[in-house]
Amino acid sequence: MCSTTYGDLVCRGCKRFSHEVVEWNGYDSDQQKRVWSRLSQLQDESVRACVRVYDHARWRQVADSRIDAEPNEFAPLVLNVLRNVVKKPMEAGLESLGLPRDANSSDVLRSIDREFYVRSTAYYERSFRTLAL
Repeated sequence: MCSTTYGDLVCRGCKRFSHEVVEWNGYDSDQQKRVWSRLSQLQDESVRACVRVYDHARWRQVADSRIDAEPNEFAPLVLNVLRNVVKKPMEAGLESLGLPRDANSSDVLRSIDREFYVRSTAYYERSFRTLAL
C-alpha cells in the first residue's frame, strides 16, 4: 500500500516521491526509466551500506556463480538470497553491517529497507525542499 496517501512525501513501499506516484501514469517511458534508475541506485547503495560479502566462496556457491554479474545486479541478488534462500546472511557468506553477526535475514532486510527510505528521503530533501528565508 502506498504511504503517500497518508501524507508521506516518500512512499515507504516503493520509495518514489509523492508527486511521482500521483503523476506516474502521465510520465513518458523516459521519465519512468529515470525514476527507476534513481531507485535502483539508491537501493544498491543501501544494500552495500548494510551488507558485505565476507566469504566469497560461500557467496558464489549460494549465488549460483552469478556474483560476476554486473555490479548493479548485486543488490537484487542479495535481496533475493535474503528473502528466499537463507534464514541467516552468514549462510550465504554475507555479513550484516550494523547488526549482530547472527542477525536473521528478515532483520537485515528491514535494515536495508530503512536505509533505502532514509536515502530516498534525503534525495527528496536535497532536490525539492527549499529553505524558508
